Amino acid sequence: MAGSDYDLESLVEDEEEDKANLDYSVVLQLSMLILAFLFAYVLKRSNFHYLHEAGAAMMLGAFVGCTVKFAGGTKHSFKENMDFHEEIFFLVLLPPIIFESGYNMTQVKAFFRNFGGICVFAFLGTTISTVIIGSIVYFAGYCGLIYELNLINSLIFGALISATDPVTVLAIFQELRVDVDLYSLVFGESVLNDAVAIVLFKTLTAFTNTPVTTHGVIAAFLQFGVIFVGSLVIGTAVALSAAMLFKVLRLKGQEEFYVIETCLVVLFP
Repeated sequence: MAGSDYDLESLVEDEEEDKANLDYSVVLQLSMLILAFLFAYVLKRSNFHYLHEAGAAMMLGAFVGCTVKFAGGTKHSFKENMDFHEEIFFLVLLPPIIFESGYNMTQVKAFFRNFGGICVFAFLGTTISTVIIGSIVYFAGYCGLIYELNLINSLIFGALISATDPVTVLAIFQELRVDVDLYSLVFGESVLNDAVAIVLFKTLTAFTNTPVTTHGVIAAFLQFGVIFVGSLVIGTAVALSAAMLFKVLRLKGQEEFYVIETCLVVLFP
C-alpha cells in the first residue's frame, strides 16, 4: 500500500510538473510573438533601414532557441514542450501564408505573364539546387570535412535547405518598388518552390528504409507526379471555390464583415 501511495504521488507530481512546463512554454512563445511585433513596430516607426522586421524576428527566435537548447532539463522538461513539430508548419502555418499571398496579389497579370519563368526556377531550379547541395554535403562528409552522411540523406538535406522563402527580400522589393517582372519572378518562385521541395523531401525520404533500384526510382518519380499534380488540382479547386464565394458575398470594403472575411481567409487554406 505504501508503495502504491508513493507511485500515485509521484505520478501526480509528474503531471503537475508537465502542466507547469507546458504553461511556461506557451507563455514564452506568446511573449516572443508580442516582442516580434513590437520590434517590427519600433523598426518601422524609427525608419531603421539596416535591419528588417523579419530579420529581427529571426534573431529573436535564434536567441530564444539557443537559450532553451542549452538550458538542459529532464525528459518532461521545459525544453521538450518548446519543440516545434513540422506538422504544425505544413498543416497550420504554411497554407494560410501562401493563400494570403495569392489573395492579396496586386500584380496578377505580371505573375501569369512570367509563369513560364517562375515554373523553370521553381521546378528545375529547386531540383538542381537539391542535387548540387546534396552532392557537396556528401563529398564533404566523405572527405571528413563535415559529419558524414550517405547519398540519400545528403539529398534529403539538399531538398530541405532548397526551400528558400525570401520574405525580407520581397518586403524590401515592395518598399523600393522594383520592376514588376522581377518581383513576380521572385515571389512566384518562393511560393512554388516550397511545394516542390516538400514533395522532393517526401519522395527521397521513402528511400531511407528501402534500397535504391530502377523500379524504386521509377516509382518515386510517379509518386512525385501524383502528389504534385493531385495537390495542384485540389489547391486550384479550393482557391477557385474561395474566389467565387468571396465574389458572391462581396465582403471587400465592408467594415462590418471584416471578421467574417478574415475567418474565411484562414479556414479555406
